[in-house]
Amino acid sequence: AMSTPKTSCWAAASSWIFSSTSGLGDMICISGEYYVGHYGNSPTFPPIVRKLVGSSWQQVGGTVSSSQANLMEFKYNSNLLYLAFSEGVYNPRLTVKYLNGSSWSTLGSTRFSASSYWSLFLSFGFLGTTPLVAFQDGDSLPWTGISVMRFNGAWTDVGTPGISPAAGESPSMAIFQSKIYVSYVEFSGNTYTYQLKESNGVSWTANPYYISNSAPVLNRGIYKIFLQENTGYLYAAYVDGSAGDKLTVKKYDGTSWSVVGAAGFSPEIRQLYGMTVINGTPYVAFLHYIESLDGRGLDVSVMRFDGTNWNYVGQQGIANFDLNFAVIRNDGTTPTLAYS
Repeated sequence: AMSTPKTSCWAAASSWIFSSTSGLGDMICISGEYYVGHYGNSPTFPPIVRKLVGSSWQQVGGTVSSSQANLMEFKYNSNLLYLAFSEGVYNPRLTVKYLNGSSWSTLGSTRFSASSYWSLFLSFGFLGTTPLVAFQDGDSLPWTGISVMRFNGAWTDVGTPGISPAAGESPSMAIFQSKIYVSYVEFSGNTYTYQLKESNGVSWTANPYYISNSAPVLNRGIYKIFLQENTGYLYAAYVDGSAGDKLTVKKYDGTSWSVVGAAGFSPEIRQLYGMTVINGTPYVAFLHYIESLDGRGLDVSVMRFDGTNWNYVGQQGIANFDLNFAVIRNDGTTPTLAYS
């Protein structure tokens, strides 16, 4: 079942959305209007987009794709709602569509990217009005590396495909000071590290000031990093293995990185769901164990930095049921959480 988006601290935006779904994909709020992307039911698991109209969630744009979707991400640019998603059961590839009145139109061609594993990771964004997507590229290395493509009449590579010299996963992309930044988890042998690359649109270089944080092999599934630009800084939230799998947030001014508050400020977490930054205030959503929850223990919580300390937003354990996935976004002033 999928829950409604909630706004802090924490009021439901509506009743339960629907109980028949294969899970949440993404959520976006545009001028006070909520859109949710989710996966349809077995056996095809297609991407479906709904909009909150009054107290009900109505499908918008009709069929997005009849193929199975694995991941999806919304962006809003130039008064258009875009959806990037991976489609296909085997060797999934990327497709980007935009809401064109009452239907979804394809940006360029469908399935334009290189092939990858079924669990294709992606990050979608814009440099000005130019769409960009970072993803796991199954053709770039013996194992999947990270590549970035942009659309300028056709989908083409930004620099050389495979910006990671070793296998990589979980890319996060942001635009900062007119450059493209992509972070990812790189693994080589038994070593897992966070990496950050930056590009002027032509070539890629490693950010020389960035963290490099080893992660235990058995726990690598929880290691993720999220980037976002806000108020003249590039923020990075990540699971900090050197702090006992707790969260650390840093910000970058174009010259150096500094820790926001204390490193390892959260409890030990099981998964970092994301970060959103509102007027210089970062919020992070994560899955962790809450001892007081009867029989279950795992739930999603949100913390924010108040300028001095990191504090919980509302109560610990917002969903109050077992989670599969959650995303945190904002409408410009208020954080919004959706989960399934």
